[in-house]
Amino acid sequence: MDFSNELRTMLAKYSYRDNQESELSVGERSNVYINCKRTVFSPKGQFVVGNLMLDYLRKYDAHVISGPAAGAIPIVNAAGYSAYMDRYQLFCSFVRATKGNSDRKPDIQGVFKPNLNTIVVEDVVTDGELMHIAIDTLEAAGANIKAVITLVDRSVGKPRFKSTRYEYIYLFTVEDLRKTRASLDLKPKMK
Repeated sequence: MDFSNELRTMLAKYSYRDNQESELSVGERSNVYINCKRTVFSPKGQFVVGNLMLDYLRKYDAHVISGPAAGAIPIVNAAGYSAYMDRYQLFCSFVRATKGNSDRKPDIQGVFKPNLNTIVVEDVVTDGELMHIAIDTLEAAGANIKAVITLVDRSVGKPRFKSTRYEYIYLFTVEDLRKTRASLDLKPKMK
């Protein structure tokens, strides 16, 4: 199975909606709504995302996967299960953080081991603020971050997340999902 192509199709079919006005986490308005959890929390989505992340974990010889709580949790869970089934040692965690001025200090939840190669994941990157908070928190705890991976970058033309220290990998853009959705036959079937 081509996990990347399968994920693109699933995200376009189940997670992408256009002509649906919504407010993004950064306060901007958009006519595109993306809810990756509709895909990633499905059994097939867990299988596809888990195996795709396992490929990246191997590529970077990473044994820790983490990221900002809301977006990372389903991805981390999927990767953890795939790693277990493949007997690949993996420590799974997430960073609980809030945007803006908050009295709450970000903290790592789950199983985290310092001094190991780490990949940081997120479902959708809008401005990258929570990703940067997660990275800073993980580094302060001793993570050796090798790559930052997001399923969807909301950019048009250039990525929203910026880093000169890590490889940033976005699997798809909003435009990729729009084109894929347009190519799918989603009309109701007559009986």
